[in-house]
Amino acid sequence: MLLYSQGSHPVVGRDGTLYVFWDGSTKHVTLDGTYMVKSSDGGATWSRPLEVSTLTEIPPLKGYRISSE
Repeated sequence: MLLYSQGSHPVVGRDGTLYVFWDGSTKHVTLDGTYMVKSSDGGATWSRPLEVSTLTEIPPLKGYRISSE
Protein backbone atom coordinates (compact mmCIF):
# COMPACT_ATOMS: atom_id res chain seq x y z
CA MET A 1 0.00 0.00 0.00
CA LEU A 2 1.58 3.26 -1.13
CA LEU A 3 0.70 6.17 1.13
CA TYR A 4 1.01 9.83 0.26
CA SER A 5 1.22 11.83 3.46
CA GLN A 6 1.50 15.26 4.98
CA GLY A 7 2.65 16.09 8.48
CA SER A 8 2.68 13.75 11.44
CA HIS A 9 1.57 13.87 15.04
CA PRO A 10 3.41 11.48 17.38
CA VAL A 11 1.76 10.56 20.71
CA VAL A 12 3.02 8.44 23.61
CA GLY A 13 0.39 6.42 25.48
CA ARG A 14 0.40 5.92 29.26
CA ASP A 15 1.88 2.45 28.81
CA GLY A 16 4.71 3.76 26.58
CA THR A 17 3.11 2.71 23.28
CA LEU A 18 4.07 5.10 20.47
CA TYR A 19 1.34 6.26 18.07
CA VAL A 20 1.86 8.38 14.95
CA PHE A 21 -1.08 10.00 13.14
CA TRP A 22 -0.93 11.74 9.75
CA ASP A 23 -3.16 12.88 6.89
CA GLY A 24 -2.64 10.93 3.71
CA SER A 25 -4.01 8.91 0.84
CA THR A 26 -3.30 5.89 -1.29
CA LYS A 27 -3.18 5.88 -5.05
CA HIS A 28 -6.43 3.87 -5.09
CA VAL A 29 -8.76 6.23 -3.17
CA THR A 30 -10.23 9.63 -3.98
CA LEU A 31 -10.59 11.00 -0.42
CA ASP A 32 -7.77 11.67 2.03
CA GLY A 33 -7.84 10.09 5.44
CA THR A 34 -6.18 10.22 8.83
CA TYR A 35 -3.89 7.23 9.30
CA MET A 36 -2.21 5.75 12.37
CA VAL A 37 0.64 3.36 13.13
CA LYS A 38 1.75 2.15 16.55
CA SER A 39 4.84 0.65 18.13
CA SER A 40 4.98 -1.11 21.48
CA ASP A 41 8.73 -1.77 21.37
CA GLY A 42 10.15 1.76 21.37
CA GLY A 43 9.92 2.23 17.61
CA ALA A 44 11.85 -0.90 16.58
CA THR A 45 8.79 -2.22 14.71
CA TRP A 46 5.55 -0.59 13.60
CA SER A 47 2.05 -1.80 12.80
CA ARG A 48 0.62 -1.53 9.31
CA PRO A 49 -1.02 1.86 8.61
CA LEU A 50 -4.67 1.95 9.62
CA GLU A 51 -7.12 4.56 8.32
CA VAL A 52 -8.93 5.93 11.38
CA SER A 53 -10.94 8.69 9.68
CA THR A 54 -11.90 9.93 6.21
CA LEU A 55 -11.24 13.60 5.48
CA THR A 56 -13.56 15.68 3.32
CA GLU A 57 -12.48 19.02 1.90
CA ILE A 58 -14.96 21.81 2.54
CA PRO A 59 -14.91 24.54 -0.12
CA PRO A 60 -14.70 28.14 1.15
CA LEU A 61 -17.91 30.14 1.32
CA LYS A 62 -18.42 32.54 -1.57
CA GLY A 63 -17.98 36.16 -0.62
CA TYR A 64 -16.44 35.29 2.75
CA ARG A 65 -13.00 36.62 3.58
CA ILE A 66 -10.81 35.75 6.56
CA SER A 67 -9.34 38.81 8.21
CA SER A 68 -6.07 38.75 10.17
CA GLU A 69 -7.19 41.67 12.35
